[in-house]
Amino acid sequence: MTREEAVADQRLARHRSRQTAKKSFDEMRRNFVIKFPRGKGVVAYVYEDICMGCIHCADNCPENVRPDHEDAIVFIDKTSYLPDLSFETRKSFIVDENCIGCAKCAVICPVEAIVMVPRPGWEVVEDKPVLVEESQEA
Repeated sequence: MTREEAVADQRLARHRSRQTAKKSFDEMRRNFVIKFPRGKGVVAYVYEDICMGCIHCADNCPENVRPDHEDAIVFIDKTSYLPDLSFETRKSFIVDENCIGCAKCAVICPVEAIVMVPRPGWEVVEDKPVLVEESQEA
């Protein structure tokens, strides 16, 4: 095999590997998107007992990176107690008024501590947020 043929084979293998990785990511992402409703009628909720304070949610929140907006995800320090030990932990906290319901935090959370829940006056019908009045009329 010549050098050119080896390089061509290597390029083909890399291309196939990228295609496989992209296909796997798209399938995984599709499952997550279906799992979490998104939109103005839902808000993120953090289960504090599961949250490990890794800050992935805040790093991926579109509201946290915009300098002209208030953060939607902030961190609070919690003190945990054991019989002979106390320690500080950091937990995510969602500011409801600033959450746009995009579900990026829920998708990225490695321990599934964040879920999307309906806002007051809304409900989730077929994975989509719907105003309660609209769903009763239909």
